[in-house]
Amino acid sequence: MAATSSEAVQQDDRLGKLPDDILVSILERLDDLRFAVRSSILSKRWRHLPGMISDIDLDVWSFVKHDHDEDRRNTGLPQAVESVLAHQSRHSIDRLAVHFFLTDDSARILRAVDDAVSSGRRQVTSVALSILGEKPDVLCDAGDMLRHAARLLPSLAAYPSAFAGLADLHLESVRLGESDVPRLLGACGKLERLALQNCDSGLRTVLRLEHPRLRELDAVFCGCEAVELRSLPRLERVTCTQWMPSKNLPPLLFGQVPGLEAVTFTNAAMGGDRALGFGELVGDAAATLRELVLNFLNGRVWIQPQEPVPLMQNLMHASFHNIREQCDLTWTMLILKSAPHLKTLGVTVSNHSCGDTDPEDAEIIRRLFSQEDIIQWQPSYFKHCDLSMLVIHGFQVQEKFMKYIKRLMKVAINLEEMCLLRDECKNCEFYQSQGYPQTDKERDSTRRQINDGRFAPIKVTF
Repeated sequence: MAATSSEAVQQDDRLGKLPDDILVSILERLDDLRFAVRSSILSKRWRHLPGMISDIDLDVWSFVKHDHDEDRRNTGLPQAVESVLAHQSRHSIDRLAVHFFLTDDSARILRAVDDAVSSGRRQVTSVALSILGEKPDVLCDAGDMLRHAARLLPSLAAYPSAFAGLADLHLESVRLGESDVPRLLGACGKLERLALQNCDSGLRTVLRLEHPRLRELDAVFCGCEAVELRSLPRLERVTCTQWMPSKNLPPLLFGQVPGLEAVTFTNAAMGGDRALGFGELVGDAAATLRELVLNFLNGRVWIQPQEPVPLMQNLMHASFHNIREQCDLTWTMLILKSAPHLKTLGVTVSNHSCGDTDPEDAEIIRRLFSQEDIIQWQPSYFKHCDLSMLVIHGFQVQEKFMKYIKRLMKVAINLEEMCLLRDECKNCEFYQSQGYPQTDKERDSTRRQINDGRFAPIKVTF
């Protein structure tokens, strides 16, 4: 044990002899800045180094155990934030990011950030705050969300500099009154990225957003009936994930968003949820969109293929992710009628879900979606001149896929290439083993089937 301690001391001495710029580079590459905090306390040689770090990222998950998600405390984080930001230095902070729980001691963290921005001890260029709930979002009820709001809202006036310099805000499980939303966004004058997770103005309400500088918005699991993008003149990208089903409204209402280019909708719909047409889904944003992504999370397809379709004149890229294997694919061609200049079309077909699924649960899921997988839509005669690339994840050599490809090739008369990929999961070791052409012989046979009868063969890659 003594030998081990001696080796550690020697290693620390060797590190201590390195120039400051190299030591700072080492500290900035660490995932956990607790080492920098501890070193600045224990060693005179390291004491001034936190004042030279330009990219500061302090995450509460580095201070607590991940397997205790229900017991959320800012253990050690307030002291660490105060220690790191207390240094006076000529070196600016290019980015200051703090991730913390909205508990009673969160005021200490905001006070330290506010002081760092307003004091001038160091110039702070950009601030990012990730304000997490005291409980996981799925466990938060209305009382928890109101309690979070009661802790957050007074901080807007108490620590104005912390919010005035904010460029990136992630907010979790907060119920904001109708007047609280403009108050919050108004306090964050430099805000460019906003993520709202399990936030709303109350059930069955419309959450209205206005901000002159916001460029990116994520709305995740928000309990409101819809999110209205009332006036966001610089907004470029929106992601809407897991919304509450509404009988009357789509999940997003598009107001003044003249610069909006990319929208992603992700939702696992159930049997009783209302299907949405393309026109209702994209609304007044149809004219400016260049990228559209729909992710069905292996659930029911919540698109209603109906005509007439909105004209998406500028749409270049469209993707449909996690369509169940039982579902017909013909309806995806409707996007070609809507987007005459579409360049790439992506389709992902998969029934995979991570983890072990109980056989009884699997049968329930199968029955739940079996009747919903039949989508009646037959394309009328039309031609599409601009589509050049088709990508299919989860491809199988079976009649459904080959018919879909042949039908699409007749419509997309200038199609140049298609990429046929197996179904794989990035989160586990699953990969598709059945139905996908594995050998060179099988792949050559698939290419011949696809290009049979064509004068100019399409390039097919696997």
